[in-house]
Formats: sequence, C-alpha cells, structure tokens
Amino acid sequence: MPEAAPPLTGSVSLSALVEKVVRHEDLTEAEASAAMREVMEGRAAPGALAGLLTALAMKGERPHEIVGFARTMREHAVQLSAPAGDVFDTCGTGGDRAGTFNVSSTAGKRPSTGMPHYSVTKAAVLSLSRLVADLYAKDGVRSNAVTPGPTATDAWLGEGGLAEQQGDRDEILARVAAGRPLGRLADPEEAAAVIVFLCSERASYVTGAAWSADGGTVPIIL
Repeated sequence: MPEAAPPLTGSVSLSALVEKVVRHEDLTEAEASAAMREVMEGRAAPGALAGLLTALAMKGERPHEIVGFARTMREHAVQLSAPAGDVFDTCGTGGDRAGTFNVSSTAGKRPSTGMPHYSVTKAAVLSLSRLVADLYAKDGVRSNAVTPGPTATDAWLGEGGLAEQQGDRDEILARVAAGRPLGRLADPEEAAAVIVFLCSERASYVTGAAWSADGGTVPIIL
C-alpha cells in the first residue's frame, strides 16, 4: 500500500461524512480510515453506516477511500498462523495474477428488510469487488464475488444461531429451506466449489462477476 496519511484522532461523525459524500465530495484517506475504525470498534450506528455505504456507491468509490478502509481493516484483522502451502487469499487483495474473491450474500443482490445494515454492507462488497476488477485488470488481477444463500453452518444451525434467534429452530430452518427453489439450505462445500472454480485457471477470463450459489433464491439475472 502507499504511505499512510496522518490518522484522524478521536471519534468521527459518520453523519457528517454522509453529508460530505452526498455533496459528491470524496472522503480523504484519513476520513475513510476513521470511518472504518468506528465500524470495526462497534461504535457505528447501523443507519449511519448504511447511509455512508449507499452514498459512496452512488458517488463512486475512489481508490484512496478504499485504501483508507483497507488500512483500518488490516489493523483490526486477527493474525493467523498457518503453515506455508495450502493457504490462499480470501480478501480480494490480488497482485499475484491468481483469482481473488469476496464473499457477499444474496442480501447484497436482493436487500432484506429484516437486515438492512447487513444487506447494504454486502451490496458494498459487490461494488468493491467490481471496482477492484475494473481498476486492476491491467495488473493481471481478477476479482469476483460469490453470493451464497442460507448455508448449513453454525451461523444458522448452532446454539444461539440465526434459526434460534427467530423462534423455534426446526420450524425456522424448514421455512428457510422451503423458501429456496431447491428446497434446502446449501452445504458449505457447494459455495466453496464455486470459489475454487473462480480461483482456478478455468475461470481465467472471468472477472468483475457476482456468482450466485443460492439454490435459485434471487429470481433475477445478474
């Protein structure tokens, strides 16, 4: 990354940044970094965050804004220890001429009124993925997104998970499954298979795409 801009001290008002972006004024790198710090440290109100992401998408994100967001996310990232080999990039950073990807959601394509902040955030992931594809194709970077639907992981199935949060666990899971044309939740391996394809040489001419792995949940062609 380029040399960092001097950070802003203290909290920043997301509402003020929304007003700035609505005027079609770009955020500085430091402002973008400070805004993401509010998000990563749990101080950002969902409504203000949704407004900022929507305004940025309407204005068009700038590379230095994305750099600011990325710096703060990296500062707050959990450091993992892993042996060399069998490790691949999951964050769309690219640069090695390998396929990179971002995991969005069906909610990024068809917003959920029950999860407005989640929907707007996942839509921003799609925008970011497309922007990276456009900006860095000349450097050999491919950037794609995957949009899974409800998947049979602990997020849905586990104790205190999304199903239990909404009522009777078995009833909620049955209703969610029935809402998919294929009639069931996805297996994690099914979403992973799409990701493996997008990272492979077989997808060497695929970039800027948002691949659905949702059992037919979103009834539109994108």
